[in-house]
Amino acid sequence: MMKCLIVSGGTIEANDLVNYINAQEVKPYIIGVDGGCQVLYELGIVPNTILGDFDTLDPQVKGYFARQQVPIHQLDPIKDYTDTHAAFEEAKALGANAIDVFGFFGSRLDHSLGALLTAFKYSAQIRIRFYDKHNIVLVVDGAYELTIYKTSKNLKRDFKYLSIIPIEKSYINETRNLKYPLKNAWLFAYDSYGVSNEIIEEQGTIDVQSGRLFVIQSND
Repeated sequence: MMKCLIVSGGTIEANDLVNYINAQEVKPYIIGVDGGCQVLYELGIVPNTILGDFDTLDPQVKGYFARQQVPIHQLDPIKDYTDTHAAFEEAKALGANAIDVFGFFGSRLDHSLGALLTAFKYSAQIRIRFYDKHNIVLVVDGAYELTIYKTSKNLKRDFKYLSIIPIEKSYINETRNLKYPLKNAWLFAYDSYGVSNEIIEEQGTIDVQSGRLFVIQSND
């Protein structure tokens, strides 16, 4: 599996990122995106490449990575896509079949929604997951049986809630080990029916037959 780790410019819990990297059996290809490069620099993590218009990055950090011979892709600040979108394109060009994203959520809700929804442009071929302090968001596109662990192996902590948020009409064959089970159930976009379930064992299963949806583990 070719996995890319995108570290973008939103809010990142440093310990989560360190735990994530240490949990990987094979080091992912790391793409630093604009302000996310600052976090990588502070943690002593050298990415495989960095990209962005670098409007929020300290020039000294950019210079440091240049001295480390990290490839730098300078983007025009006047463009029709976000820096994170450009990072998805970079990961696709590399042949990634899995992308994990840190820093997607911050003070800019437009950037957060843009990143989440842009993921569906790639989700038919690439498994995409987003991480922040309170949430793990898995992008599901089409038939997929997934096992979800109450304790995240990557972040080394528990997540209490599990929600299924469809962005289009989606069909769930069955869920197992959830407090509120589903069986042969249609979920519809713009409905909150799938919010705030819980895993009642160490792991739960969601068997999706069709549709596009977010599966979100969360804490208050």
